[in-house]
Amino acid sequence: MLANLNYVHILVAALVYFVLGAVWYSLLFQKTWMSLVGVKMDPENKPSMGLMFGTTFVLNFITAMATACVIYFVQPPNILVALKAGAMLGVGYVGTSTAMNNMYAMRPVKLTLIDASYHIVSICLVSVILTLWH
Repeated sequence: MLANLNYVHILVAALVYFVLGAVWYSLLFQKTWMSLVGVKMDPENKPSMGLMFGTTFVLNFITAMATACVIYFVQPPNILVALKAGAMLGVGYVGTSTAMNNMYAMRPVKLTLIDASYHIVSICLVSVILTLWH
């Protein structure tokens, strides 16, 4: 099955996932997220940013590849079905995992909503991209 996947499409979908994260955690929710997590932008953190961004992209690629496997089996006939598949994956796996981890870490619900919704929206986009580009 992995031989049947189009890795260029997966790479593009992972790039969209990564770019959405940049927008999500900078333009949309930067101040709120940083305050909820307790992160400060210090010059000391800058050297590790390249490694973190690289690792993030690799993880986005892995998620896009796993989503591609599901899309390969589901074969959504249209965008609506692709969105439903993406939402089921996003909410069912990432949303619930994020919620459980944050609940036990006693993190604010608002943080859970910001983090989980980023992945849910991203996986929905990945599902649509892979369905349309099939």
